[in-house]
Amino acid sequence: MNKKLTVLVLTGAMACAMALPAMAAGNTATPTSTPVSAEISVSLPDSVLYYGTVQEIVKDAEGNITQLRMNSERYGAYVMNLTDQTVWIDSGRRTASEPAALREGEGLYVFHSAVETSSFPPQSAAFAVVRNIPMDAGCAQYHQVEAVSLENGQLKIITDNGGLYLLADEDTTLSVYGSDEAAALEDIQAGSYVMAWYGAVAESYPSQAHAVHLMLLPGEAQAQESTLTRGELAMMLYEQAGKPSVNL
Repeated sequence: MNKKLTVLVLTGAMACAMALPAMAAGNTATPTSTPVSAEISVSLPDSVLYYGTVQEIVKDAEGNITQLRMNSERYGAYVMNLTDQTVWIDSGRRTASEPAALREGEGLYVFHSAVETSSFPPQSAAFAVVRNIPMDAGCAQYHQVEAVSLENGQLKIITDNGGLYLLADEDTTLSVYGSDEAAALEDIQAGSYVMAWYGAVAESYPSQAHAVHLMLLPGEAQAQESTLTRGELAMMLYEQAGKPSVNL
């Protein structure tokens, strides 16, 4: 299932209807001139992978991690906004991970929203934080299940906007995030979210790979498909940036 984000084509920089600020603190919001009335539909990836090192861990008064300030040679500085719906994965052990054990200097995979602020560094909502990353291509990957078919004991999972087929069978082990509950291939349905462990990906389109392990994620951890207006998008980015002051 393709995720759609409805936005207006604007002349000049994007600003919300309420003249919300550019997301960098101290920047002055500039009202947009008359927008073009036509709308376009933009296909977004379900999530974006960022790899980097934790520079600072921000916690709330209860000690819950709310932000990770990160840096990466490849992707640059980034701020990940976390909630109680963000899943924490130990890739090497194929289990849930304990956030309290996280330390500055640790390298992470973070699967985050394709929507980000225009601040520096940019900010985005984190869906999955992956720790204990192996030194090979077999690290856990976060995927939305767009469609499935089960035939002769083999499950085909379509993901990445139809660009990747994950195949699972009797050799694929299964688990449920944060639980000892048993899982079966039949439990994975369209609309589910999974962490998938797989190795080589066939160079074809769609690409194909055999999953050696699948972890079914809880429903509340799943990113929601939605259609956003220009104002709703700007408000989301504004809130993710910490609601900086507005200079009109």
